[in-house]
Amino acid sequence: MRIKNRDRLEPPTPSCHAAAVAYISGKRVYAWFGGEREGSPDTCLYLMYKGSVRPVRLAPASAGIPAWNPVFFQYGGSLRLVFKLGRFCDCWQSVACTVAAAGDHLTLQNVQLLPAGFNGPVKSSPVVCQEGPTELAFCGSSVETALRWDSYLETMELASGRWICRRGAPVQCPDKGFKGLIQPALWREGGTSSSRSFSSSSSSSSPCSSRSSKSGSSSSSSSPSIRALLRSGRGGGAIYEACWVKAGPAWVAPRAAARTGFPNPNSGIDVIKHSSGRVFLAYNPSAEERTPLVLQELDTTGAVCTPLGDPLRLAAVSAGQAGGTDEVSYPYLTETPAGEILCVYTHRRTHIGAVTIEI
Repeated sequence: MRIKNRDRLEPPTPSCHAAAVAYISGKRVYAWFGGEREGSPDTCLYLMYKGSVRPVRLAPASAGIPAWNPVFFQYGGSLRLVFKLGRFCDCWQSVACTVAAAGDHLTLQNVQLLPAGFNGPVKSSPVVCQEGPTELAFCGSSVETALRWDSYLETMELASGRWICRRGAPVQCPDKGFKGLIQPALWREGGTSSSRSFSSSSSSSSPCSSRSSKSGSSSSSSSPSIRALLRSGRGGGAIYEACWVKAGPAWVAPRAAARTGFPNPNSGIDVIKHSSGRVFLAYNPSAEERTPLVLQELDTTGAVCTPLGDPLRLAAVSAGQAGGTDEVSYPYLTETPAGEILCVYTHRRTHIGAVTIEI
């Protein structure tokens, strides 16, 4: 792996966070939330396309309600966007829409509120695949309250122009002493799936019941699974892994989440399954600090994911620098039309970094 290019996005607000990126007709579309600070009443969603930045403001009823966590995915041949509105994470209202290009501008179409209580994809792009005649978006979802964090696998299905949403049981967290697990970053093993790209052994400690036997590759067995890496709350100190398997018409998590060897400082992560079949994780390799930010290829063949080769350092900051916070965090991954990996991330909460990686 090597870094091919770096870009710096300058938001028009004092603070910014949670950037996402996708492509329309080969052109990048960026999204993030920005305002005085995270959660302030002036915080809204921003879109950037062909160098132009504009805020997204919905009906007057949402005025003064902060925006959060945009997520892109391809579904039904169109680019979809889900983001949140709410005073804080425990009262989010998810909004879904279609993003379309009109010349040098973007339009948001079919804007609708998801059912109250369904968060959809909270941080990372969903896994989109066919279930019989139905196209489903499998979403890594989570709910945060003052006392507890829980993660779920939610599905979204577009029928007659409306999103139908379903949720399974929460992921079991085997360890105590911290709030729980949030923001599942998903990928699929077995079968085919897509959401943001262009183009077996058994273990009692594993969150999944089957694994591929080929080093570094994903399972191609007839029994597909959806796997996830999850952020842990303060005191958790590590990334956890969960898995869902098909049980009749439902997808179930047969075991509690398993602790991996990857540290986590209570910070967002992302995973992408490249069109080559290789799987990559972007994360902060520390239990305490949100720096540096690295990209790590994963070996997905064991009881839990492990590193495959050396990580690629994408960004870092030093403690005590003037302005902003000491973090390079909240990565979001997509595959470029050329087959490279593009990572966008928060740089000190003052601007957005974008790194293109040749793999």
